[in-house]
Amino acid sequence: MMNWKIVAPIAIIAAGGIWLVSQQPEPASPIEQPVTLPAEIDPKPPEVVVEAEPEVVEVEAPVTKAPALPPITPPPVALDNSDVTVLEAVADLSPSLGKWLIPQEQLRKWVLAIDNIANDSLPGKYSPVSYHMDGFAVSGDADTGFQMSEANFNRADKLINAVTAMDPQTVARYYQSWLPMLEEAYRELGKPGTFADSFDRASERLMAVQGLQQPAELDRPVVFYTYDDKTLEDSGDIDKLMWRLGDYNREKVQAFLIEFNKYK
Repeated sequence: MMNWKIVAPIAIIAAGGIWLVSQQPEPASPIEQPVTLPAEIDPKPPEVVVEAEPEVVEVEAPVTKAPALPPITPPPVALDNSDVTVLEAVADLSPSLGKWLIPQEQLRKWVLAIDNIANDSLPGKYSPVSYHMDGFAVSGDADTGFQMSEANFNRADKLINAVTAMDPQTVARYYQSWLPMLEEAYRELGKPGTFADSFDRASERLMAVQGLQQPAELDRPVVFYTYDDKTLEDSGDIDKLMWRLGDYNREKVQAFLIEFNKYK
């Protein structure tokens, strides 16, 4: 329905204009005079201004390039005569570690050592590392009972520090790059599976070792000390090794492995 409150004033003004025109004398010529509307009346319909929607311009976010990783020593072309390349890689990872490495057949010895750890045994005469440790220290005596001394816990500090000083991400890059050569050394052992599987089992074995409740009572039936608690004595070689390192070094090794496995 039309809104007459709006139309009525316009109709009144238009009628008045028509009446005024009808009262004017006729012109001498047949030319029609233009009708002059009151100033209040705009003969043109109001222009409808349609605001254009602002143009959306997509701005691409700047691409931030990750910093380039430093180069690493490429793997050797063959297992034979590969020790020079291994020592170059070790110098890149942890310069202080190199002085304890036995520079013959390093790759083969490391593969064997890791497989031993995966099977809960310690490397024997083919260990890739020669590191002097002071003798096992105890407190007490045969009458009062023997206990493991805390002096044992810092015997391997220098070696543990040299290993855990390596950057886990860089070690992971070496692992990935050198894995084919490590797999070749593992196949020489004639064992089933892969070196990667053996490495994962060794890593899991080390990380599974729990802290030893101190002080641990010891016996000395002959030459070597044994744990008085049969449960402790029946534990694996890896557990006993990590206990002798002490909780601080054990946790450092485990924390390093956790970080390494994030990048591997």
